[in-house]
Amino acid sequence: MSFLKEKYQLICCSTGEPLKLNGLPAVFVYSGTNLPDNHPDDFLDVVITKIKDINANIITGCYKILEEECSTEWEEFKWEDVFIETTCVETCDECLPEPVIVKSLTEQKTIYPDFIVNNVDADKAESIFCTYANMNYKKVLALRYGIEFCCPYDLVSATIEFEILKMDIATDSKACCPTVIATPCFEYNVTVGPISFSELHTYDYYLHYKDCNSKSAIIKLVNVSKTEYVLCGLQGQTVSDIYVYSNSTTVSTVPVLFSESTTSC
Repeated sequence: MSFLKEKYQLICCSTGEPLKLNGLPAVFVYSGTNLPDNHPDDFLDVVITKIKDINANIITGCYKILEEECSTEWEEFKWEDVFIETTCVETCDECLPEPVIVKSLTEQKTIYPDFIVNNVDADKAESIFCTYANMNYKKVLALRYGIEFCCPYDLVSATIEFEILKMDIATDSKACCPTVIATPCFEYNVTVGPISFSELHTYDYYLHYKDCNSKSAIIKLVNVSKTEYVLCGLQGQTVSDIYVYSNSTTVSTVPVLFSESTTSC
C-alpha cells in the first residue's frame, strides 16, 4: 500500500508566520509510513506549545498546524522524526503572553495635584477655574460675533466662585508654595541595538527606564535607524532599570549600553 505525501506547517499564533528552521520555512512531510503516535489530524483543532524530535531538540512557542501552502523554498522534515513528543492547549490565548500595557508618558495634570487648598480639593479647584474661563469665552463670542447660546451662561456666579477660590488660595501658604522634595535627576546617553527591520516588524520592542519621579517610563522603538537616545531620569540607574523588552515569547536579547552624564535635567 502506498500513501500520498501530505505536507504541514506550524503557523505562529501571534504573527501568522510559519515556523522557520535553518532560516527557511519548516515543512513537515507525512507519508503514512512508520506511523508515529502523533498523527497530523490529531493537531488540526489544537495549539501546539512544544514538540521534541528524535535528537531531543525542543521547539517551543504557540503554533497552529495547517496544510502547507505553495512556497518557493522550504526546509523539509519527516513528520515521524520530529513529532516524537508534543504538548498542546486548546486555544492560542492559553499560550500567548499577556499583552503588555504601556503606560502613557503624558498624564492629565490637575491644577493643584496632590494637596488640598483650604478644604477645596484639586478637582473642585480645576472645575471652578475651567467654568470661569468657559463663561468668559462665551461672553466674548456673544459680544464679538452675536452668537446666542441655547443654554444661558451665568458669568456672575462663575466670577463669584472664582474670587472666593482666589481668597482661599491667598490665605493658604502651602497652596502657593507646596513643599517639593527634590530628586536628583540626570541625563542618560543610551545606545540601543542593533534591531533588524524584520525583528522590529515582527514584535513590538520597548525601551524601559525610570523617570525623575522614580516611575517606570517606556518608549516604543519604531525606527531601525535610530539607536541613540538621550533620557532624563532618576540618578543611579542600572541594567535592571534601563533595558529593552519585547512582546515575543522569548526574552529580548537586544543590547543596551548607557552612561549617566554629569548634566542635571
